[in-house]
Amino acid sequence: MFHIHWDQSDLGAIQNAVMATFFDIYEDGILDMLVLSQAPGKNDLIIHALKNNFEADAYFVKVMVLSGLCSNNCPEDVNAFGVNQPGPYVMYTTMDSNGYMKNASAGQLSQSAHFSLQLPYTVLGLGRSANFLDHLFVGIPRQPGETFVYRKSLAGLHVHTRLLLLNPAQ
Repeated sequence: MFHIHWDQSDLGAIQNAVMATFFDIYEDGILDMLVLSQAPGKNDLIIHALKNNFEADAYFVKVMVLSGLCSNNCPEDVNAFGVNQPGPYVMYTTMDSNGYMKNASAGQLSQSAHFSLQLPYTVLGLGRSANFLDHLFVGIPRQPGETFVYRKSLAGLHVHTRLLLLNPAQ
């Protein structure tokens, strides 16, 4: 049986932690933490939710690449969104406050094995310097045997942005 504790003071107060992951509970771009622990002397598991209260003026961009697939019997005039796709690569470039080029990258759902506790999207932290991105690049894995490279490039993107991108291959 699961029990959920919302009133946890800090990470050190959680005893017998089994596993932890980051998750954006409030959908505000700030990654909070979920910790799974075992109740002392029992087989019960407890989920602890810790809100990240470090409220700095840091910026982010959140990207989710969707498959664009429909399960069956999809009408032709309806665009299917599908589900989040494993494997897309997201990268941004921008100038920092000192005028130097800054970039970062991440993959979406890079692991699919046992106890994969990854976010269904990619969150890229931008720090305090950027209020827009010069370029955002997204690369999507292709099917075996295909030669076309699926990629998307966006320029002049505002921070605190949430993007949903559909796979153009579908």
